[in-house]
Amino acid sequence: MSSQKDVEGGLKNLGETRLPNRDLPDDGAPESQPQEYERITTLGGREFRETGIEYSDGHKLRQFRVEAHQRGETTIPGGTFEVIEYKESTEPIKVGSQEEAGRLLIGELKKRHAIRHGKDGISPKVLHASEHPELVGDKTGYILAKIKQKTESRAPQFITDKGIIVAKAAGVGHDIKIHQVKVDGAIDAQLQRVRGTNPSEIPANLNDDVQRIAKGLELNGSEGDSANEIIALMQRFVYESGPQSGERIFSDEEIIPMVKGMVGVTYPDFRFIQVPNAPKGTFGLEVKQTYLTAESSVYDLTIALSDLNSQTSATDGNLEFRELRYKVQNEISTRGIDNLTPDEMSKIFTACIEWQKTQPNFLRFRKILGLEAINNNKQIATLGEDDAEAVRALFKEEYGLEDGGLTDTLIADAERIKEHFEKDYGPLRDELVTHHNKDQHQKGLHIDIKTGFIKMLEEVGWSAT
Repeated sequence: MSSQKDVEGGLKNLGETRLPNRDLPDDGAPESQPQEYERITTLGGREFRETGIEYSDGHKLRQFRVEAHQRGETTIPGGTFEVIEYKESTEPIKVGSQEEAGRLLIGELKKRHAIRHGKDGISPKVLHASEHPELVGDKTGYILAKIKQKTESRAPQFITDKGIIVAKAAGVGHDIKIHQVKVDGAIDAQLQRVRGTNPSEIPANLNDDVQRIAKGLELNGSEGDSANEIIALMQRFVYESGPQSGERIFSDEEIIPMVKGMVGVTYPDFRFIQVPNAPKGTFGLEVKQTYLTAESSVYDLTIALSDLNSQTSATDGNLEFRELRYKVQNEISTRGIDNLTPDEMSKIFTACIEWQKTQPNFLRFRKILGLEAINNNKQIATLGEDDAEAVRALFKEEYGLEDGGLTDTLIADAERIKEHFEKDYGPLRDELVTHHNKDQHQKGLHIDIKTGFIKMLEEVGWSAT
């Protein structure tokens, strides 16, 4: 059995990988001295300027410069393609029980995510910081435990303890690899994520050199590579002693399809379509989980809903907005509001207003997706009628999808916020565009425009300083 000292302080003799038996704070940072480098790297027959940072704990930040190019009549912008690699140890992790393996596994995944994307991490995030994956993992484990409690007397294998451990790990680790492109452009330039569960799903609209580098690095897309890292870590856990000494806690036959399925259902697809039950011409951003189907397991369904329904306030969507508009806060902080041009301020006004306009219908489509996935799930239907209805009701209640529930409240709140942004900030943006040329800007903005601009920044969560 593992000693108490090992469990409390992390496992010994595991090279540079440490597995503490506790959750880490959200502001994780690499536990090693970084070594910066710059070189020319050849991938796919092309040379690229690569800069990066190597850490002795196995992490490596790789940044590739890609240039703009033409695709037909369209200019595809350049930018910086960013990938974080991690060298997984091959040392087995010896534990005394499945439960101990689960604690250490989830603790290590939380730690790695904090190191990469926490407040002081290698590549800090706003939405995808440590809190989001922890919420997804915790919510997934909580819901599955409640379903197990409801069904185990009549369907003992419907949800298992091991299945809950694997699902919680997949929830905590589903964003552990985030490949991204910091696109060149104006102050309102958007981050592009290199998503997908396999190479064929890496978005075709990305810069040609991003696709060439991704192929050369054998990337699978963020979801695919996140799943592979979770699996590689799980494969290291073995029983320390007893009749199963040396055997893996998690067999490949169990975890490979489970983890790939669970992380895969977090891979989204979006399109603008007519909103159901709305006036003709009312379009909204429909969200789909590509791999969430009627055939999906209840584990898959739970993690998909936990990921998609992590928003508990109508303003939570601003986290995603600020993460995507990656330049804004840095430009304001380094240059100051008084040094932004009217064009730059107008772009920020427009980006904020347009984002709020998407939110009510995004939430409507989110509710439609959730209800369809719950009602059509075939595994739930294998339960007796009473148990099946109880499980469906549990999902709807816990994720706020019932009529008059949390999602309906969020939709109403988002509608009010949208109207407020259009009514109060739209005219200020229009006045800025119409009346303020460069000379007038240098003399100082109209006080109402500047005050409104600062208020809007604060409402979406940016600092005005």
